[in-house]
Amino acid sequence: MDGKELYADNNEGGMGCKEIADQKIEQQYNKAKMRKANYYHEYGQKREKTGVFPTAISVIVRVIPKVGPLRDLKIKIPGPEAENLFIKSFDTVVIRYSLSLTELNNKNNKYPNIDFDTGNETVSGEYNMADENYIVLLLRLKDNKFKNVDADLKENILKFYGRCNERLAAKAGAAEWHQITTALNQLTALKTN
Repeated sequence: MDGKELYADNNEGGMGCKEIADQKIEQQYNKAKMRKANYYHEYGQKREKTGVFPTAISVIVRVIPKVGPLRDLKIKIPGPEAENLFIKSFDTVVIRYSLSLTELNNKNNKYPNIDFDTGNETVSGEYNMADENYIVLLLRLKDNKFKNVDADLKENILKFYGRCNERLAAKAGAAEWHQITTALNQLTALKTN
């Protein structure tokens, strides 16, 4: 089963997005396919030689009779059809990945700020590692006078500390909490583009 069957569109009359993508992949496949000469030019022909142990194992595997329970050790070399499928699938992945990156760059994507360890929204006091990292981030930004802070980062930090609780303040300690509140006040007053 090839990729076109996997992504066949239910719309029989017109072409779907997946079919168009498959056509583009087929067109770019012929352009992007790496030839052996190009590979040698880019990576060189010099290779590391195998050591004594791998060579000894390969001799033993070749000599052992391929009968009984050891028949699974028989090496089956894939044919040219399997090699072509592998190369084509690898090139397809590269092309689809580059198309996905292009699509990501062309859209204004917003992703939820969730904690992947717990699956919950990232808020102060919810997860100790997140609390510690937000403190480090905020204090480093303060030390750099909030250079390169855009509106999204500012909003994210202020939202995180917007639901601050006493537990976080107590955990940070009086001196560090004073630094955090000072940095938050400076960040709040900061004008971003």
